[in-house]
Amino acid sequence: MAKQRQAYIPTSLELEGILAITREDNLQRWVMLHLSYYAGLRSKEIGLLDVGDVFDGKEIPKMAKVETKGGGSRRISLVNEKLRSALTTWYEVQNLSAKPTTAPLFSNPQGARFNANSVVKQFAKAYLKPNEGRKVENRLTSHSGRRYFATKLGNTPGITTKQMMALDSTRGNERAAQDHYYEALASRGYTMDRWSIDIDDIQSHPGFSPVKVNYDNAINVVGTHSPDQEQGRSLILNGHVDVVPTGPLDMWARPPFEPWVEGDWLYGRGGADQEL
Repeated sequence: MAKQRQAYIPTSLELEGILAITREDNLQRWVMLHLSYYAGLRSKEIGLLDVGDVFDGKEIPKMAKVETKGGGSRRISLVNEKLRSALTTWYEVQNLSAKPTTAPLFSNPQGARFNANSVVKQFAKAYLKPNEGRKVENRLTSHSGRRYFATKLGNTPGITTKQMMALDSTRGNERAAQDHYYEALASRGYTMDRWSIDIDDIQSHPGFSPVKVNYDNAINVVGTHSPDQEQGRSLILNGHVDVVPTGPLDMWARPPFEPWVEGDWLYGRGGADQEL
């Protein structure tokens, strides 16, 4: 079986050219491309978007819940300024404030919602002109945006050890750190879930031990990545946030939640413990 060629990831300069030409040719495709490249949405997810998913009546929310394959949903980040600008333009040009929140965000000339295949075709049309005379011709696909999104996120600062050390996640204060994880993973396109421990649900378990602390802020966070094509086995990475107390503050050379590096050593509360 021939190996499937991966979708080409355009450079930032190439993407600027693609977007500039597409905006002149078809504004709807231009906005679709922004959702693919700057929010990592799949073709089906773009087609399923309603007006109310990205506009709350007053402004564009920073996070949005989108329907995904299999009837599920996930939260996506809408913080990218280029994406927010494109959505605002679409909102104003289409006068979306006059449409019901359940109306499709994108539609064909007959007013019908796009399905996944229709969105793929919209991408193909958007790539026709930018590809003329270029080596990237026939290499840009509907998956290029998601690959660009994932790659750019992988090359930018994310959840670093120093970032986590700067958060007071001592026992009873874990929520701030867990919320940081939640937002960071959600912005990368993961399907997110979080919950607090219900003592009543687990106290009958054979491994249960008496609880002596308050778990109200001990939030559990799970981010799930679902590939476009499911094959092979799944991998689970499990970690914890550091709840170790600071101890006497007067014994610290610097504030414990202001991590610093000297030589090859990282100092600060939590610097010697697992953070990811």
